Amino acid sequence: MSRLNKIQKKNIIVGVVVALFVIFAAVSRKICSDPEIDRVLSLIRGIIYISIMAAWGVTVHLRIVQKQVRQYLGAISLLIILWLTIRTVKYEFVEDITAVRYLWYGYYFSMLFIPLFAVFVSLSLGKSENYRIPKWTRVFYIPAFLIFLMVFTNDLHQCVFVFTGGGEWSDLSYEYSFGIYIAVAWQVLCAASAIVIMIIKCRVPQSKKFFGLPLVLLAAATVYTALYAIKVPWIIYIAGDFTVSLCLFTVGIFECCIQCRLIQSNTGYDSLFSITTIGAHITDEKLNIKNSSKTAVELTGEVMAQAVNGSVMLDGKTLLKSHKIHKGYVFWQEDVSELADITKKLEQTQEELRDTGDVLKAESEQKAHWLRIVEENRLYDMIENQTAPQIARLKGILEKLKKTDEFAEAQKLLAEIVVIGTYIKRRSNLIFVAGQKDSVAAEELLLCINETASNLKLYGIECNVSYRISGQLSPSAANLIYDFFEAVIEKSLNCLTDILLYAEEDGTAVNVNISAACDCDLTELEDRFTSFTAERDEDGIWCLSLLLEKDGEII
Repeated sequence: MSRLNKIQKKNIIVGVVVALFVIFAAVSRKICSDPEIDRVLSLIRGIIYISIMAAWGVTVHLRIVQKQVRQYLGAISLLIILWLTIRTVKYEFVEDITAVRYLWYGYYFSMLFIPLFAVFVSLSLGKSENYRIPKWTRVFYIPAFLIFLMVFTNDLHQCVFVFTGGGEWSDLSYEYSFGIYIAVAWQVLCAASAIVIMIIKCRVPQSKKFFGLPLVLLAAATVYTALYAIKVPWIIYIAGDFTVSLCLFTVGIFECCIQCRLIQSNTGYDSLFSITTIGAHITDEKLNIKNSSKTAVELTGEVMAQAVNGSVMLDGKTLLKSHKIHKGYVFWQEDVSELADITKKLEQTQEELRDTGDVLKAESEQKAHWLRIVEENRLYDMIENQTAPQIARLKGILEKLKKTDEFAEAQKLLAEIVVIGTYIKRRSNLIFVAGQKDSVAAEELLLCINETASNLKLYGIECNVSYRISGQLSPSAANLIYDFFEAVIEKSLNCLTDILLYAEEDGTAVNVNISAACDCDLTELEDRFTSFTAERDEDGIWCLSLLLEKDGEII
């Protein structure tokens, strides 16, 4: 069974266990007639519900990467726990009718602020780690507090609940007034707005196929509230615990948003590492393997211990290397078969020369081999010179990775390493291609751009490419286009959210346009690229353009 299926199986098991606990709690409300036993069961029910909500809050803290989204979801889980705690105290520990009534009013603190925090969650999605929602959004606290104040002071004006019958006022005998409709409208408006904003901001196309599930649960919660308010008998019988029902609906809606990827989570990295083409293992500090890619060879503890102190040759063609990471090591394989073949051929050539005495032929072959090595060294030097800033940046990121203890920060640094490493690999490939030919195929440049665009998604950046160039480009033109794309990314990486590259040819000219959503000042790139223009529109989107000939000359 694949790792992905294991994750799905685990989620199903957790869901079934939670469902069994909820079913047990619901059934226990109906089957027991003994008051003492029912009191004990009622306390157990309260503990079950509060434990479920607390466990969900913990999983949210572990799964959500974006700090502000995680904080607001954590606040929502605490409000749900507060709501259930007040409900348990109201029914199990308080007998004074006035205190019971005010505990009932206290429900509305959670009921009013959970939808508001849901809106704040939706506004925070798709933003950088350090993003904070605008200060003007704090104005939404005012209506929430005013509505709660109206509910909590209901004894003075009865604008929310009108108590009927004689005797003391009780939550067992009342009618609704206009204030309750204001409170319900606030809740529905905030909840619907939050989900709509999540759907609009969703960057995963396939997720929008399932956005109906959170909406269905929201609609079901609204219908349930309406039916409960008019005291429909079968609703009271099946789901008579209004607080618990709404808490389960609330958690269900947010969990559906996470599972549908309307709210991004950090699940799935094990599967991504498993299918990578790099043969690698991740171990703990005791060299116990925790994760492996599909192409990784089996390693013994002795071999890994040797690789910690230096590279180890596995089978004559595979070199095992290691690097220390936080709380463990990463081991990866490098294919050195080409180097081994060259070494073997050199040994064979030496034997042939010794046996045949064909010195002139050997000198010719050695000269050709030497020239090839010189050319390769020239290309390697060129690669080193042209990617030196990126290599230096990688070294700095690796130093930060060694020092960080934050899991989310480590993921961000690893994603940045992938983005920068992709450029170094692809830029090197362009140099090798140019060294073999006098031109670069437009399709080769597209592969470079597409790989960079794909890896940007690991960093949480949406990147789209529209590429309308065909035929052959000069090496300088191909390098300039890719360098321009990379320069924009590196300059704005920490604040970039969306980027679009549009490249088209017009006769012998190539027009490259980039639209980038970021807060950085990209006009500084004018010092690096001539015939470069940068403008920022009223929405804060940078519009960058570069015009050049297909032979590499800038117009």
